Amino acid sequence: MLSNRLTSIFTASTASKPFAGSLRGLVAPAFHTVRLTRQSRFLTTLQGVSLSTHESILVSVLRNPVRTLSLRPSELAQVIQQGRRANLLGELASRLDELGVTDNLPEAARDHFSSALLIACRQHDVVRREIDYLRSALARVKLPLILLKGAAYVAGAHLAGSGRVFSDIDLLVRKSDIANAEAALRLAGWQGTHLKSYDQRYYRKWMHEIPPMVHVRRETCIDVHHAILPIVARTSVDTEKLFERVQPIGRTDVLTLDPLDMIIHSATHLMHEGEPDNLLRDLYDIHLLVSQAFRGNCNLWSELPVRALELGLGRVLFYTLRLCEEVFQTEISSCCWILLNPVKPFILPRWILMVAYHRLLQPYQGRSSTLLEKLSAHFIFLRSHWLKMPLPLLVAHITYKYFFARDKVGELSRIA
Repeated sequence: MLSNRLTSIFTASTASKPFAGSLRGLVAPAFHTVRLTRQSRFLTTLQGVSLSTHESILVSVLRNPVRTLSLRPSELAQVIQQGRRANLLGELASRLDELGVTDNLPEAARDHFSSALLIACRQHDVVRREIDYLRSALARVKLPLILLKGAAYVAGAHLAGSGRVFSDIDLLVRKSDIANAEAALRLAGWQGTHLKSYDQRYYRKWMHEIPPMVHVRRETCIDVHHAILPIVARTSVDTEKLFERVQPIGRTDVLTLDPLDMIIHSATHLMHEGEPDNLLRDLYDIHLLVSQAFRGNCNLWSELPVRALELGLGRVLFYTLRLCEEVFQTEISSCCWILLNPVKPFILPRWILMVAYHRLLQPYQGRSSTLLEKLSAHFIFLRSHWLKMPLPLLVAHITYKYFFARDKVGELSRIA
């Protein structure tokens, strides 16, 4: 049943994309040829925390995009399926375009990659336009525009922004300036969502952001953050330390986080996120950020863990870099591991968490989820909420959402 539902979702999404129709004949047969591997994916050893998994073909070509040229048509179809569902097709298309090998692909596959890249480029144009509007709106109350995550990658021409797609624009404002920022944005046409009193209290009293805002005409969505973790989270981060090191993007007056803080923030988001849909994309972002930041500047390897420890996010960085190393074979300096050793988790909890994340980082394989994958999804979901909220508040929140919220369909999956 799950497989049928996902098949229909993929078909619908494919049909809605430009140039998508030309590969339908290629994709459909491959969709039925995927076979569930019966080899064990468990760790071969607890000490090494290394996985023996059936690696997805998408991860393989993300590590080495040139390998796309040697794939069979059925394998290309799998890459396109997995890339689209993981929101990574545009980024892979961008890597292929940078290498100048797109024209060597079969025409049907080339159309899909071209379509994904065109969609991403169009979205980036929209984002740049919205950045100008946001900068003007905040300038009226003498506040700087500080971009986070996807919008920052695009505005700063980061490798992680090339071909990337996203659903909203994230910005950072001091908590003391939230009221002025929100008022200025409302005057510029952005209106708040989640208007129920409970939802307002949830965001404003407990979370690290106000309710999302949507422009009344352009329907663009923004998330206004005043911190990188919820107010009630188990880990407390001094956000003022982030503001102290913000940097301008190029020669503009738009700001973003310091390169090291950008990596740490992305790692924090990854390790506190309970929804698996974008986990692989977010990890790939970090892989690219690390590769770009440390290219020709090895001294930063000693600064990154020191900064993470200063912010109280050393263990978050440890887990994230370990995942980058195992999934994308990111080169991590030994001095970084030495400096993170004081916060290195015990073997058993580290093993459990790494197994769970590796299961969720595998892109959609065209089959029903295994029991271990379902358990991993539930474990990561519960862990993320355990980190975000103290237990009494979490129980009360889930109870309200499940029993009293009007829209109960899929409510538990949208609690965060």
